[in-house]
Amino acid sequence: VKGMAISRLQSNLLRKFLNYNEASRNIMSTSDLTMAISRDVPVLVQDGLSTCFTIAKDVGLLIILSVVAVKQMGNAPWISAALFIGAPLSMVIFVACRHQGTSLRRKFAFDRQTELVGYLHQTVDCYRLIADYAQMANVVDGFGKKVKAMNDASLASAVWELANQHFAPFIRSLIAGSFILLSYQNVLDGAPLGEFVTGVALCGKIGQCYEDLYKEVLRIEQAMASLHNVVFYMNLPVDVPERMHHSRCVLEVAYAARKVANESFGCGEKVPGNPSGSGRGQRDVSELVRPIRPEDKAGCQFAEDCLLIVGKDVSFAYPCFTGMAKTVLSEVSFSIAQGQLVAVTGPRFGGKATLLNLLGSVAPPSSSSGFLFIPPHLRVLHVGFQPQLISSMSLFQNLCFGPSDGADEDPMRVLAICRRLRMSSQALELVKADCVGLGTKGQESISQSLYTSEQPTYVTKAHSTPKGTHSQVGSAESVANRHMAELVAQEGLLLSHTDRCVLHLARALVTNPDVLVLHKPLSHFDDVMASLVQEILRMFVDCRGIEVPPETWAQRRPRTCIFSTMNTTGSEAADLVLHVGNGNILQVGNASLELLRQNARRLFAALGAAGNGKVSCSVFTAAFLDSPWAASLLGLSEAQLQSSPREAEAHLSRAFGLLDKDGHGTVDYEELAHYLRGAIDMKLPQVMEAMQPSDFKTVSGRWEVPPVPTEDSLPGGRLPEGSTRDRADAEWAPRELETEPACMV
Repeated sequence: VKGMAISRLQSNLLRKFLNYNEASRNIMSTSDLTMAISRDVPVLVQDGLSTCFTIAKDVGLLIILSVVAVKQMGNAPWISAALFIGAPLSMVIFVACRHQGTSLRRKFAFDRQTELVGYLHQTVDCYRLIADYAQMANVVDGFGKKVKAMNDASLASAVWELANQHFAPFIRSLIAGSFILLSYQNVLDGAPLGEFVTGVALCGKIGQCYEDLYKEVLRIEQAMASLHNVVFYMNLPVDVPERMHHSRCVLEVAYAARKVANESFGCGEKVPGNPSGSGRGQRDVSELVRPIRPEDKAGCQFAEDCLLIVGKDVSFAYPCFTGMAKTVLSEVSFSIAQGQLVAVTGPRFGGKATLLNLLGSVAPPSSSSGFLFIPPHLRVLHVGFQPQLISSMSLFQNLCFGPSDGADEDPMRVLAICRRLRMSSQALELVKADCVGLGTKGQESISQSLYTSEQPTYVTKAHSTPKGTHSQVGSAESVANRHMAELVAQEGLLLSHTDRCVLHLARALVTNPDVLVLHKPLSHFDDVMASLVQEILRMFVDCRGIEVPPETWAQRRPRTCIFSTMNTTGSEAADLVLHVGNGNILQVGNASLELLRQNARRLFAALGAAGNGKVSCSVFTAAFLDSPWAASLLGLSEAQLQSSPREAEAHLSRAFGLLDKDGHGTVDYEELAHYLRGAIDMKLPQVMEAMQPSDFKTVSGRWEVPPVPTEDSLPGGRLPEGSTRDRADAEWAPRELETEPACMV
């Protein structure tokens, strides 16, 4: 019973943590949760739950002894009153008077233990920072202070509890001694000696029962601090109700949307479900289905593939505890067709990560009036920015981590994906060595082996303990902990940061989801590798997966990839760009992006016409007069450049003077191009509106992007010098928005 209770409580605490909402995650402490699972749960079960059974046993024994004592001492009522009223009442009063002090000292000791564990975790995690800044001595001193504070708190709690424990034996001895002093005269007067001896034994046994009960109550009292900690973490809010409500709304809308798609597709198929619908199912779902084209039917696509990913009046605001008590997205709307590569751009702190978190179901929308629709039959995979590696698994197991359908974890496919991403030869050999042992197994056996505790042979050899060390000396628990620490440390030495990032991306491609959401996948790599990653993401969308049989293309669902990037340079291969900033979203099609690139190349060519790497004021003025759409990049309006030539030249001369900090009459071409690229990325809405003013309609408020100083602009690399690349097999994934003008939504 004890073992099962501990296991259930620990599992439920972990399950609760996995379902916390964002507010709960921000107020919880990792070290405190660790101590709650590893320390407080066993204490609560052993000193709380198990004690209840002992109390029941002692109470039963006390009742039997009390019946015997009443019959034995019927002629001495004062003794019965002392045994059954005075002794328990005095113990209750004593415990009640000292309860607050006991609880405070126990909680204070637990807090100091938790602080020590947290400080130790922080030291281990930040070792490199501590060593680089030569703070090791200060850290050791701080650790010593934490240890001293913990020892002092534990000593104060132990002294207080020791005094509590000695009260019950004192009462027991007092009752027995009083009985002897007041009853021995009866023996001298001729009363039976056996009756006197029996009375002494009964008083002693009843006193022993009271003492045992008192100690058990003290144990329960000591477990109250652990109980409070466990109750706190078990009752933190979760986001399951919100997710269930959102899922039900999506299912209702999806039923109606699938019906419309089937009718448009001409199949007339009945969709299983409730035909009446309710709530959000009554909304107009025509906006959730893109028009059906002839090539859709010729390509053997299903009607469900025509459902869109749609956000309608979606809002999101971070709560106050994050330090960002503001609305990041304010009633924004957008639509994404299945089978598109979508780049999310925008200024820093503009809301790119927030939008991806919403699409990846990491966070629900804040406003109940808005609606975010992702077709429920699609498998969405959210991939964070920081690369993560589970050290207790081999590299192959890390690559195949996640939901499995068997075929995705084929060793040859995993190796091919790693080669495409140019994983280092050392890491590739480790993956290959693990695949050798799995090559003869069936797909079902491979999937089952991913979650076993057995380590592959090569990992065991790579992490084996050198002979002559003492890592096998000590308790079983300490040996296991040291062995795990060795695995973590040596696994970290095997992989470089670039390999970790490659593995992080390869794992997502191996999983092969229907919708892949990536946070800044290009930021970890250099320009060459970033370009390769873009090509692979393009192939993932066009071929409906990486390293999958082309003959089964029509049998697979369209693949959609949505990734964030710091600038438009990282969106060269994208079908659609969502520019997020200032609470709004600008949706830009491929044709509009190409127009922007052509105009930008024309502007940069005019600025670099001299060919000496310098831009004079006259060249600067002529270039911008020829490109009035770029006025906002200098903080000017298009009307100012289209006024009289003299006024326009005056405005441009003042802008040039601000850029010419040295006053030499020229500015460096590379520095100017660097600033202009950053300004284009920051002010994309104004730039696109200046190029195509008739195509833009603002429905979610005015764009008020602040001016970007040179030192804060986002470089992101040069704009491409040629047109976009030719894409092989482009007819496999027709892009409906490619010829449509950009629109503000």
